[in-house]
Amino acid sequence: MYNNLFNKTHLNQETIDVLIPILNEFDDCIWIKNINGEYLAVNNALCNLLGEDKNTLLHSNGLDIFDYSSFKFVIKDDLNVINKKKKSIMNEYLYIKGREVILQTHKIPIINSDNSCYSFLAIGQVINTDELYYNNFIIDNKYKTLCNLITESEEKREQVSYEEVHEYLMDIYETLDINGTSLWIYDDFKKMLIKQMSLGINENISGNDTFSISDFYKDELINISKKINSPTPLKNCENFYCNNGFCQSYKYFLKDNYIIVIPIVYNNSRLIGVLNLYYNESFDTESNAKYIVRTSKRLALLLKNIYLSTQLTYQLQKKIKLENELSRFLNIAVDLYAIIDTNGYIKKISSNIPFILGWDFNDFKKIPIQTLIKSTNNSINFKDILHTYNKKFYGGICEVKCKNNSFKLIEWYYYHQQETQEIFITGKDVTSFSKLEEKVASLEEKVECEKFKTDFLANISHEFKTPLNIILASIQLELNGYNSVNDNNSIYYNRLNMIKQNSYRLLRLVDNLIDVTQVDSNNIKLYKENVNAISYFEDVVDSVSQYIKKMSKNIIFDTNEEEVFLDCDPEKIQKVILNLISNSIKYTEVNGNIWITLTTNWDEDRLYISVKDDGVGIPKDSYDIIFERFKQVDNLFIRRAEGSGIGLPLAKSFIELHSGEIWVNKTIDKGSEFIFYLPIISEKDSKVNYFYNKVIDSRGERLKIEFSDIYSHPN
Repeated sequence: MYNNLFNKTHLNQETIDVLIPILNEFDDCIWIKNINGEYLAVNNALCNLLGEDKNTLLHSNGLDIFDYSSFKFVIKDDLNVINKKKKSIMNEYLYIKGREVILQTHKIPIINSDNSCYSFLAIGQVINTDELYYNNFIIDNKYKTLCNLITESEEKREQVSYEEVHEYLMDIYETLDINGTSLWIYDDFKKMLIKQMSLGINENISGNDTFSISDFYKDELINISKKINSPTPLKNCENFYCNNGFCQSYKYFLKDNYIIVIPIVYNNSRLIGVLNLYYNESFDTESNAKYIVRTSKRLALLLKNIYLSTQLTYQLQKKIKLENELSRFLNIAVDLYAIIDTNGYIKKISSNIPFILGWDFNDFKKIPIQTLIKSTNNSINFKDILHTYNKKFYGGICEVKCKNNSFKLIEWYYYHQQETQEIFITGKDVTSFSKLEEKVASLEEKVECEKFKTDFLANISHEFKTPLNIILASIQLELNGYNSVNDNNSIYYNRLNMIKQNSYRLLRLVDNLIDVTQVDSNNIKLYKENVNAISYFEDVVDSVSQYIKKMSKNIIFDTNEEEVFLDCDPEKIQKVILNLISNSIKYTEVNGNIWITLTTNWDEDRLYISVKDDGVGIPKDSYDIIFERFKQVDNLFIRRAEGSGIGLPLAKSFIELHSGEIWVNKTIDKGSEFIFYLPIISEKDSKVNYFYNKVIDSRGERLKIEFSDIYSHPN
């Protein structure tokens, strides 16, 4: 309960009733006063400090114990606590029976049931001024005067601090009844005095508010403070100020006044500032000597507290900034970091650990980290950490158990600080990298496997062609032996013809497989020629027209152009157009139509070729797969013709090798339409090569190969 009192903003009477019987158990000075300043309760510690017994103190106001200025200062703060019902934390500079005492005092208002306040509780501790600035005092859990100042905003802190200084200066001005006073703060960095505040005659002076002082005068002020047993004015005051930058207006306004210069020095070595008292001849300096001496010391303490709070705030802000920067850096550089003790329990963790592992700080309080680590061949054992000190070590890659019972791979480093017996750990989640490595290895294996399959298909395809060509040649010789077909030899003729047709189908499949392997291995070559596309495609259509007519179907060629020149591989383009016509034949009914249309776009230098039919068409949900390898639209058991499923993908590859594009028209309602374009040569080359005539000359054989997978076809 006692420790909690320091955090209270006010108390109620019930709490006081419980506290009074045990006041003497505490070493701190504790007392209760009413609105008249009378002691209602005191403990032994306060009695010992004041040198009075308890009966003497109770119901007295302490006027006979303190000097008048100290008494006035204390009473003023007491009334402030009661009237404002607001907690006060301050340093009280008291002069008790010839002894100087500094009490750091917490005053807490006591609120009655009717919400009125007629008394307060005070808790005070005697402060050794030499220890005032040590960290162990500043961070003490009980006494947080400076820390309370630090927690406020800078603007509010300065306002509160200097209000207290101003009130104190006003008290000096009124108590001594002098003409004026001014307070100057020394800036050690700029080596100048800066006017902080002033009262009385010098309030209207419009002179400089700063002036530099040399190290000589600074040391002289410090030496005076060491010897000052009575208010000794600094010699040659007028010369001091004139030599150090005071303008003529000061000399004018203050010419009829005397100046007492009181150096404000802390710990006999640090100049904080200067307090000037302006008086006339009637002012008795000797009778006020002790008060003036105490004034300088009290101001020194008060200003030093302000200075320290400012410095502490700056250092804390700097520390917080550095910690934030370090935290941000660590969050970027590593995925997690932690501080653990030698038993493996977490003392501090980074904010992102719960997101990575699922465990929060409270979980780690109960679970030593070594129970979550599963060592691997690439990591060290936790026990090994305990025998390595003061050097960064690589911990390897270990498996760390997550809260959901999964494991993550963490690559980590550690530093065992022997002095504090703390282990600092940084780690990076490499789970995804490990999986990526596995995927890469798997992909490399698949690529190697695909390369092997490609090489195998290429080799075996070439091996197939030799026996197929021998079979076809032999069958051709046998078929040539039949001058006429009669009932006696028709069965043999038909069987030989069936063998020939299926040999063509095998040859077509082998050719396609060879082309596929060449495309996959980027080894396919284009033998380009400059050709007149109009006559070329017209010749292709003419060569298949009789074949299509015998199947009771129609093919129509249409174009508005006479000459359009392409730079292409005639054989590859022939395979494309024959494959598209073959597909149209398969899926077009008797008396159906196939249209071959050529159009041009001279703005883009493109020749568009359309192969359209009025057959059964392509289901809309199959548009996206028709150019995928080994895919066919029809179900295996109901499709109308055989096929390998690589004709359209090969056609797409051939067109793209010519810097063209092929697609299916998705907007027509009946039949199907395939469209592709090829780049046009803008100007006719004088060296048009008619090599493609050789292709045309062998087109009859090519037709038999391309159309070999159509069930019903002419002999």
